[in-house]
Amino acid sequence: MSVNLQLSSRPFVGEDPLQKRALLWSVFGLGMLVLIGLIAAWTLRQIRISDSWVDHTREVIRNTDEIRAYLKDAESAQRGYILTGQEPYLETYEAAVAKLPSALSALQRLTADNSSQQERLHEFEPLLNERIAGMAETVAARQQLGFEAAAKIIATGQGKNLMDHIQQLQQEIEQEEYRLLQLD
Repeated sequence: MSVNLQLSSRPFVGEDPLQKRALLWSVFGLGMLVLIGLIAAWTLRQIRISDSWVDHTREVIRNTDEIRAYLKDAESAQRGYILTGQEPYLETYEAAVAKLPSALSALQRLTADNSSQQERLHEFEPLLNERIAGMAETVAARQQLGFEAAAKIIATGQGKNLMDHIQQLQQEIEQEEYRLLQLD
């Protein structure tokens, strides 16, 4: 019995130029797929970061708008009370004024990473407090001294001047947020 061991006439991988080329292109294709996957992952990460900043900007602007709305509600209710002397206006006024400190605190927290926004808020906070104090003064004057005394305080125009300055700062805060958004 004889055993016939015959070696295959097929060459080993690496010996045939066609197989070498196929292996090379397969490795190249696999490398490209890995590279494309890494680029896609990096792009998705950048999109998430960008979306995060967009959300942050929207939150700052929403908070600024919230402060503006509370101030307008307080002013409107204050005027209603001064004109009519009816207590329900005071409830609306007090509710709006009570919401302002937490809204301002949230805005300060949201802009803590931005020194120019913090500078604006350092200017903004005393103006806001002064406006609230001015409204409280007119309400107290109406309660204790009547319509004429409250109207006399309003006629000085100090409240309007404060509101104009407050609104200017609010616009600057929003403009800064939009500017930052465009940089990203």
